[in-house]
Amino acid sequence: MQLGQQAKDSAQQLALMPTNRKNELLIQMAKTIKKNQQAIIEANHKDLEKAVENNISETMQDRLQLTPERINAMAAEIEKIASLDDPIGKVDEMWTNTDGLRIGKKRVPLGVIGIIYESRPNVTTDAASL
Repeated sequence: MQLGQQAKDSAQQLALMPTNRKNELLIQMAKTIKKNQQAIIEANHKDLEKAVENNISETMQDRLQLTPERINAMAAEIEKIASLDDPIGKVDEMWTNTDGLRIGKKRVPLGVIGIIYESRPNVTTDAASL
C-alpha cells in the first residue's frame, strides 16, 4: 500500500515537472542502466536459472535474457524518448464561442494506462520512461 502511494505521489510530481527536468531524469536513468550493466546481467542470470528449473521454453528464455547489446538498446530507447518533443502543455486547438469565451484543447499527462507485458525486460524501461 505504501509503495502504491509513493508511486502515485511521484506521478503527480512528474506531471508538474518541466520538460528539461524530465529529460534530465531520463538521461540519468539511461546512464544508470549502462553503469550497472554487469549487476543487471548477474541478476538476469539468476532469473534465467529459475526459468530453466521451471521448464520455461527456450523461446521464453531468450525473451528474458539480457545481454550487453540488449541493455544498451534499452538505454538508447530511453535516450530517444528524452529527445522527443514533449507534447504536454501544448494547445492543439483554440477558438472563441459566441459568448466570447475562449476554449482550447490542452495536452495533459495521463500516465501509463496499460501495458502488454510479454516477459521482455525492455518493456519495464519503456513503461517507466513514458
